[in-house]
Amino acid sequence: MKQLNISIKHNLIIGLFFSLWIFIFAFIIKPFDDGTINFRAWFFISFGFSIMAFLCYGVLAIIQKIFYKRIRKWNISLEIAAILLFHILYLIGVFAFYKSPILNGGYNFSEFFSVIFIKVALILTPVIILARRYLIKLIPVKDDILVFRGENRLDILKIKKRFGLHFKCSKLC
Repeated sequence: MKQLNISIKHNLIIGLFFSLWIFIFAFIIKPFDDGTINFRAWFFISFGFSIMAFLCYGVLAIIQKIFYKRIRKWNISLEIAAILLFHILYLIGVFAFYKSPILNGGYNFSEFFSVIFIKVALILTPVIILARRYLIKLIPVKDDILVFRGENRLDILKIKKRFGLHFKCSKLC
């Protein structure tokens, strides 16, 4: 992985995809149903988990953009770290939602982690990996380098667009 799409807009589209996928999965499949949760509660659980996924992925997009602009490279270890960071943010967020007055969940943190979150992470991780991998292929990073080639094979001039010169053409052009 040599490049990263650092566009916040494109990453928020991925975050929206995650949140929609989590809502559908949690609401239809009901992976944690023990028969005591009604329709309204499942809607709130699904909605809360999906909104939290969107917010956590948005935070991740901002953090990775800042980090990428600082070091100007991206590799597999940074990608793994980004996915782990998403899971940590998501764990904290969904546990806070789970313990909120809306749900008033009964598990403590270690029970929540082992009973609920491990299942969510195992299901969500492949989706995150595929979506992040294909984000670059489906929405490519715009090349911000202008390349001018001369008559000889080695006559190449590369200029980054943000540092590029701006010319105005007068009547002589």
